[in-house]
Amino acid sequence: MNQPQITSSSRPSKNPRLAHQELGQKAVILHYENRRNLGLNETGTRIWSMLNGTLSLGEIADKLAAETQAPRSEIEDDLLEFVAALLERDLVTL
Repeated sequence: MNQPQITSSSRPSKNPRLAHQELGQKAVILHYENRRNLGLNETGTRIWSMLNGTLSLGEIADKLAAETQAPRSEIEDDLLEFVAALLERDLVTL
């Protein structure tokens, strides 16, 4: 099945059919139906915490750029790729 196109205006949210727990600066996501789990590093956890369906990926990229002083264009490219991987694993919805 084709996945929806992810753009900077997309407003993804966490899939409600999973469990997640932040452990310090890292997180673990458990998808019961797919019997999969995923561990996130500090950056992935920060992104995960902002995937609430109200912030666009462009807004998240702006926040990350302000926090890290990294080039916004690189952040957005990496962010879109990361969220696409989460969508492919059914961990987020658009």
